[in-house]
Amino acid sequence: MSETSNNKVTGYVVLIIALTFMCNVFLGEETRAISLSTPLIIKEFGITATQLGFAQTVAAWVGMIGWFGVLLIADGMGRKPAFLFVLGGYTLTAPLIGFAGSFLQLGSLIAIAAIPRNTGTINYMLLAETVPASIRAFV
Repeated sequence: MSETSNNKVTGYVVLIIALTFMCNVFLGEETRAISLSTPLIIKEFGITATQLGFAQTVAAWVGMIGWFGVLLIADGMGRKPAFLFVLGGYTLTAPLIGFAGSFLQLGSLIAIAAIPRNTGTINYMLLAETVPASIRAFV
């Protein structure tokens, strides 16, 4: 019997909703942080806007590794382990961006953090199979 077969909101459902919300907030904030701090990054590392844009483009392509990797985890181990990989992986890698001491380190750390960042779709898949239909549209 699945968690949602009785169509009730349990503690487990609340946990999944809360984790998904937090994950989406973190994913959005990290993406905006680079955009908002672009002038500071350019001044700090002595680079051009084109170089920063190139680093972000490379990071987005590297992040596609996460998209394919999480699909493989979800197929082999289930969606819940894939979701925890996304949440844990992003929580561990995103703060490392602040330790960059050079432009090369900045680009590399952004790319590493992009791997779990580009896998946010797993959140919605997990919500779809966990949250009762009666509140799914609200969530």
